[in-house]
Amino acid sequence: MAYLVAVVMGFVFGAADQYLGSRSALLGAWTATASQVSAPWLLLSFAAGMTQIRARRATALGLAIVVPALIGYFSMTCSPMESIPAIEFKSCFTNVVSVPYNPLWILG
Repeated sequence: MAYLVAVVMGFVFGAADQYLGSRSALLGAWTATASQVSAPWLLLSFAAGMTQIRARRATALGLAIVVPALIGYFSMTCSPMESIPAIEFKSCFTNVVSVPYNPLWILG
């Protein structure tokens, strides 16, 4: 059950982070800055992991929350909410994930 909650929370976090960053014209430049800060992403994994007693389970839960967060972030980037037609989602998602520098950031 903890992993399911982590997956859902991670996906929502990533999508919300990207959405917040894209609203800078409407809400101000602070939204783009807040969206690009890495600390909330680190806190997300840490908060999930600190709910566990065993180190291996904490690591697994931290990974189980951050991977869906990345998927949520990239999914929102390629969504109709960002003016990308739904028919182009697959190609957009592939491009965003595989641009020269993103695989290194994802791996990191």
